[in-house]
Amino acid sequence: MTALLLRFKTSLQHAGKAPATIRSYTYDVQQFLIWAKHNQLSLENISSEDASAYLQFLKNKKHELRPGKWGHYQPGTVRKKIVTLRLFFDFIGSEQ
Repeated sequence: MTALLLRFKTSLQHAGKAPATIRSYTYDVQQFLIWAKHNQLSLENISSEDASAYLQFLKNKKHELRPGKWGHYQPGTVRKKIVTLRLFFDFIGSEQ
């Protein structure tokens, strides 16, 4: 886990988020960071086009929903992941 992700997790703990929420948010951010690294993107330079590409990735690609169970995310799951990323990028902005 990156130092930035650890700081984000700590901020969620300090905000009183439930452990299950923290795990979920951390997973969502990790998934995004892996996608960004695979696409050779830097967090400092994420554009709206990159965000749209990630949204399409979430909607169109099959993902491992549970161990051994693959499928497409439900629209509500995609929305939750986007909300999580907004929270994460707000956190990054507050650190600067």
